[in-house]
Amino acid sequence: MQPINYFTLRNFIRKSVYISVIVCLSFAIVSCEKDFTDIGSDVISNIKFNTSVDSVYVTAENSPLLRIQSDNISRQLGQYLLGVYNNSDYEKLEASIVSQVAISSGLKVIDDINVYGADTTVVTKIDAVYLKLPYQVSLKTGNFNFDIDSVIGDITKPFNLNIYRNNTFINGLDPVNPTKINRFFSDDVFEKTGDNLNEQVNFPFLPSKNDTMLVIERKLFDETIYKNDTIKYFGSVTTEIPFPFARIPLNKATFKTLFLDKYEDAEFSSQAAFNDYFRGVILEASGNEGSLISFNYNNATASLNPSIEIYYTNTVLKSGAIILDTISKNNSFPLTGFRVNTFKMDNRVYPENNSIKIQGTAGSEGNITLFD
Repeated sequence: MQPINYFTLRNFIRKSVYISVIVCLSFAIVSCEKDFTDIGSDVISNIKFNTSVDSVYVTAENSPLLRIQSDNISRQLGQYLLGVYNNSDYEKLEASIVSQVAISSGLKVIDDINVYGADTTVVTKIDAVYLKLPYQVSLKTGNFNFDIDSVIGDITKPFNLNIYRNNTFINGLDPVNPTKINRFFSDDVFEKTGDNLNEQVNFPFLPSKNDTMLVIERKLFDETIYKNDTIKYFGSVTTEIPFPFARIPLNKATFKTLFLDKYEDAEFSSQAAFNDYFRGVILEASGNEGSLISFNYNNATASLNPSIEIYYTNTVLKSGAIILDTISKNNSFPLTGFRVNTFKMDNRVYPENNSIKIQGTAGSEGNITLFD
């Protein structure tokens, strides 16, 4: 009996394994190839398709859209409609905006005046308070002039705009179930408090591309004009053309009481405290004519976002009469945070005349029925 050569045995086993694997793979490939061929031939040969239906009836009708979700709490809404659109073919639309207002930290009407001495006083005069609404514009080809974008309707006729203090707390969480995100709809009603914030009731809002600057008279303690400030807003540091913007004058005395007199109080100690104290503004559009404008609240350039602007001048007096210094200031309050677009629309029954009216916002949609 010859001794076992382990190297020869190992080579024999290895060859046997290789042969077995090759044989198995060959059977698998042949089997798969046969399956593919059979399935393919069945599909190709099955070219007949029969149906008992050769036509269907389709009906379409107008369907009222009563409301839509119109907040930016659970969605990324940057565009909001403001104004009136009245077209005889559609429902009249009055679009309003409800928005929270942001504050800056450390607001002070009067800075440290100890450097002037103990016998000094400061008299504050509010020069201007206005709501700023920059338009969306496009540059005309071949010149340095803008056209206002996102406006429909009759821009030659104004609509009425009134601004109110909102008394409805806009909560980001559902008060009934705080584990869920809150939602607001276009037909929600927000409570107003106090009188109009705008200086002129029923302010006639008329969009104009020529409103590119505002001159503010800075006044001393005795109403003497100290200087004039020209206010312009640009798209960037390289833009030479000022952007057009709407400005709605607000009541100076009201904002002195609601804002300036509260700067160093608890109401302005944090954004949360301020949101509870001043729950936002309601921009309410009304009327039977005018235009509908879309405003962008998410501009990369902060100065082109809607805001409340307050300009005031501090006159530092010695012994009540001698002017030691004059300090001009401006505080800006962006309309940011939670926002809701509300729509007031006329009920309209569209005639059955084979015409389907599709109207955006909470207007009318087409209802299509297939197969009856």
